[in-house]
Amino acid sequence: VFGPTPSDDPVISRILLGYAEELSEDSGNEAVAVIAHGATNADANAEELQILKKHVGVIRAGGKFTAVRGFTLQDDAPTAIRNANIARIRGWVQAAMDRDERVIVVTTLPSRGSVHEQIHEDLDGLEYVMSNQGLVEHPLFADWIESVIASSR
Repeated sequence: VFGPTPSDDPVISRILLGYAEELSEDSGNEAVAVIAHGATNADANAEELQILKKHVGVIRAGGKFTAVRGFTLQDDAPTAIRNANIARIRGWVQAAMDRDERVIVVTTLPSRGSVHEQIHEDLDGLEYVMSNQGLVEHPLFADWIESVIASSR
């Protein structure tokens, strides 16, 4: 059975909010960066950024963080595009640090691994905490799978 992609499902927003809340110490003084892999194609990447806006809205409303923003890495795009995305993320994190906000990073990556490690390298020298758990590692993801299977019967 092939199911739909979970990328824009509300359960993903709840998972991301949960990961941010697990790392949170004082949401009124914290900023959350939501980082996604991102598509190589500009149009597909724009679609992913729109999906991230939905997740950002849920995190902003549910977590009461001072700032929440979504970013894509575009890991498989030409180096110049990826580097520009990293510069954007670094600039946003630095701006939050300049406002004395604690920065939390969560990702839409399915599982922990080399991309998480690369993000740590990309953000080297900045102060932040990052969830190293992937979406599939959260208990709600299993609930999502069960609901997709149940709806396909």
